[in-house]
Amino acid sequence: MASLALTLYFIYLEKHRKNALLPLSIFKNRTFSLALLVGMLIPLINALFSFIFPLYLQDYLNWSVGTTGILMLIFPLIMAIAAPLGGWLSDLFSQQLVLLTGLVLIIITQIGFLFLDSHTSLTLIISLLISNGIGTGFFIAPNNTLLMSVVPQNQLGVAGSLQSLGNNIGNILGVALGSLALFTTMSIDAGYRVSTYLPAHPAWFAHGLTWSFSVSLICALLGFAISIINRPAH
Repeated sequence: MASLALTLYFIYLEKHRKNALLPLSIFKNRTFSLALLVGMLIPLINALFSFIFPLYLQDYLNWSVGTTGILMLIFPLIMAIAAPLGGWLSDLFSQQLVLLTGLVLIIITQIGFLFLDSHTSLTLIISLLISNGIGTGFFIAPNNTLLMSVVPQNQLGVAGSLQSLGNNIGNILGVALGSLALFTTMSIDAGYRVSTYLPAHPAWFAHGLTWSFSVSLICALLGFAISIINRPAH
């Protein structure tokens, strides 16, 4: 309650200041606000993945810490390669096309994650990690360009700070929503509060895993829908 009250008080002050620290008028820019929202959803999806996936590999599949670590490196490495490639392609072709292609790959990956079980092959797991890395990499540059291109020159610093804030909020919400979906589902199945993996009941974890990635799929579909309608005015 205290944080909510302070936030409302901050908004009140900023609306009545001549030289506001955060010019709220920037949010009247529809293209900027929607790009900022989608830019928050993708870190949310990836933070949820980063929280849930090691549990799946180590606890559910009983793979070693070393194997889990190597597999978890695939996504950021592919993303690091795909991001500059996505920027180059968005300059060469359509920015919107590259952005939507990235989101489609993210959606396909989330659908793939829904079918993870104890029999999922290593090849499929690696393919999903590569798909997620390429999709995220293709998304980053076009969305950042869109976000920064529609604000006035004197608000670029504010836009950049809001972009960073959105990423941080997405990361926090991803872990929170992932753990909420996972352990709430497991608790409902168990009939009592569960806050950790239970080796005796792997089916409960599998059920929670499906619901967690259902959340990330919904976020990916929402991001895709917003991005289709979010075109800068010419």
